[in-house]
Amino acid sequence: MSEEKYLKLTDALYKAIEFFPEEEPLKNKTKGKALEIMENLVLISLPQASPNPGIIQKDKVSNHILKDIEVLKIYLKLGKSQGWIDNINFLILSEEYDKIKEEIQPAIKVMQRGAGLVEETKSPIVIDGCEGKEVSVAISDESISERQRKILKILEKQGKAQVGDLKKIFVQISKRTLRRDLDNLLKKQKVVRTGEWNEVFYRLS
Repeated sequence: MSEEKYLKLTDALYKAIEFFPEEEPLKNKTKGKALEIMENLVLISLPQASPNPGIIQKDKVSNHILKDIEVLKIYLKLGKSQGWIDNINFLILSEEYDKIKEEIQPAIKVMQRGAGLVEETKSPIVIDGCEGKEVSVAISDESISERQRKILKILEKQGKAQVGDLKKIFVQISKRTLRRDLDNLLKKQKVVRTGEWNEVFYRLS
């Protein structure tokens, strides 16, 4: 994300929480947390003069951003539960901040390796004493596309959604393509479909 996108995202959040009551402390806390995240994102995007100290500093700031995003999402969730922010705005904002997390997390590992803080390991994962065995969960299934994983995350957050709801989030994706994604998830028994005609909803199985 560029600095301009951080500004647009923060501006979108400000507009989305306009319906929070003025006297509600959560409104200012949400604004303050979003502003702090934006400032730190701009900070880590700036070039550093010295290599290792700069890397270590960026690493700390990046970890701080990840924690702040989780807190911000909790604030938004509280606002949604009170009816101050609608489901669609909540999902769009959560999705955009999740994208930032997805960008930052791999970057942190790269920075840590560059500073010599971590060593890359190829040791097998051991879970319940089963060394080297592949472990799969619903959302990390390799046969599921990245967009389908995002759909599962949306259903996990919202509980249920219609194709029209998903279309508002995946603006450039056609409804036909989204239905194909959902059909694929149905075949893999990741989601279930309820209702009929214009009242068809999808939820996690």
